[in-house]
Amino acid sequence: MKYNMRFYFVLLAIAVSIPGFSQDYIVTVLGDTVVGEVKALTFGADKKVQITEPGKKKMIYPFFKVKSFRIDNEVYQPVKGPNGYTFMKLLKNGYLSLFSFQAASQNLYDGQYLQKKDGTGMEVPNITFNKSMRRFLDDCPELAEKIEKDVLNKKDLDQIIDEYNRCMDEGSARSHQVAQTSGTKPAPPPKTGSKTESRTGSGYWWRPRSRAAPSASAASHCARPARAQRR
Repeated sequence: MKYNMRFYFVLLAIAVSIPGFSQDYIVTVLGDTVVGEVKALTFGADKKVQITEPGKKKMIYPFFKVKSFRIDNEVYQPVKGPNGYTFMKLLKNGYLSLFSFQAASQNLYDGQYLQKKDGTGMEVPNITFNKSMRRFLDDCPELAEKIEKDVLNKKDLDQIIDEYNRCMDEGSARSHQVAQTSGTKPAPPPKTGSKTESRTGSGYWWRPRSRAAPSASAASHCARPARAQRR
């Protein structure tokens, strides 16, 4: 019996490791993962995802409560595309990610969309590919120059994405190194009693200098002479 149970767990581990046996799931915006049979309901303006957990009833999650979901080992995420918000299939992940999406009234995910980490994105163009991509990726000058000179074009889309992500990773690493080596520290706040004018995001503040007490000579100089007493 012991050996049969051990054999069963080995088979279960092998099955889980095979891509075809990967379980579908939904990740909510709260970070919860729900495992079960997933179905995307993408027709019409009201996009949603349906999931059936083992031994439970069907549950439907509205569009804005879904962070991602997986069906048949393919991951989908909510993205604001050329036709508004929709679920897109993630093809390549990184600072610059590549998605495929369903065009209007289409069943196939044959449209291509690029999105940066900051949320800016564009549909992969056809006729104006080099001009549009050079402008979209101009924060990596070397890559933008290759695209402008047609060294890289639409058939090199995967390479363009890889080079851009490397460019962003190297730039981030350089910025981190400069911050560490420079040792710059924020200026200390002004001391109370000193006359300063500091600018902040909300405006200015002033700290008036404390006035010293007048000296004895200054006091006698400023004193008014006493009037003579009338007789």
